[in-house]
Amino acid sequence: MVSEYSVTPRDSGICVTRPYQLGVGFSGHARLAWETAGRGYRHDVDAGAVYVTGEQPITWLEVRDPTEALEIYPDWDLVERMAGGPVEVQPALAVRGHFRRLFRRQFGVGPGALRSR
Repeated sequence: MVSEYSVTPRDSGICVTRPYQLGVGFSGHARLAWETAGRGYRHDVDAGAVYVTGEQPITWLEVRDPTEALEIYPDWDLVERMAGGPVEVQPALAVRGHFRRLFRRQFGVGPGALRSR
């Protein structure tokens, strides 16, 4: 697993979140613009929103506010071994709510299944 914590200033330009990550944006944003899988989005996003990327990256186009975020890139060999086979990740963008339920829905396993044994 690789974790990346970042703090970026307002109007920091275009940046990309790589495929197959689970991320949390700790800062809220007004009119945040991003693109993934050829589709564009622009929304107000609350602090604490969760993002899950599947096969497609997220390209952040207009981030007007300072950003504090954590991106987690699981070890996919481990995820698939724990799941008993191939895992299909369903992207989720700017989701609010319970982290555990989101993780189970998106990855098919609970977060506890991925801890070291």
